[in-house]
Amino acid sequence: MKKFFESQSISGPPYRLLYGNTMEVIQMMEKVNSVPMELSRHDILPRVLPEIHYWTNAYGGILCENFVYWFGPVPRIVIPQPELIRELLCCKSCQYDKPEPTPQLRQLSGDGLANSRGEKWARQRRLISPAFHAEALKSMVPVVVTSAANLFDKWDQSISSGVQEIEVVEEFRNLTADVIARTAFGSSYMEGKHIFNLQTEQAILVAESFRRFIIPGYR
Repeated sequence: MKKFFESQSISGPPYRLLYGNTMEVIQMMEKVNSVPMELSRHDILPRVLPEIHYWTNAYGGILCENFVYWFGPVPRIVIPQPELIRELLCCKSCQYDKPEPTPQLRQLSGDGLANSRGEKWARQRRLISPAFHAEALKSMVPVVVTSAANLFDKWDQSISSGVQEIEVVEEFRNLTADVIARTAFGSSYMEGKHIFNLQTEQAILVAESFRRFIIPGYR
């Protein structure tokens, strides 16, 4: 398969038996996460997807050509060209199926919209679509404003009491959870804090599962 890609001028980091480039991806993630990000820097790609940033420069070249890397024994083609991405998503999306989730990912995230396919996916999509119509979203604006105003009041009280630093990431995560709780369940973040904490832990486990691959017959 590697020769097949090379015949189409699609190169990439060398394949390693069984592991592919998985270990390299993990090492890159550990390296960037070992040092804090500069506050004045807004280029987050090297931080969030260091392997894509590095290999795009190494194998994509000035023209941002496609390249391939290996997630275990499975090849993944990276397409950094906006025109080609648009063609794939808008004109030929029906020709591409979502990848089969790993057993760990399916166990963590279930068989909902993100993992389902075909008619089951279409049925689930129809069920949730009304919640995202324009009029439904407009009705949520007052709730969002209330949650944001509560957050600002909390910050004002913290600053007045002498607090000099605020963990903004955690605060915005709580704000998002509060908006979801009020609009979807008619409660608040504090009332369902335990559930949201469990969801945060689940999200971390799901993210970690993306870095693992399955050897058939081995657990």
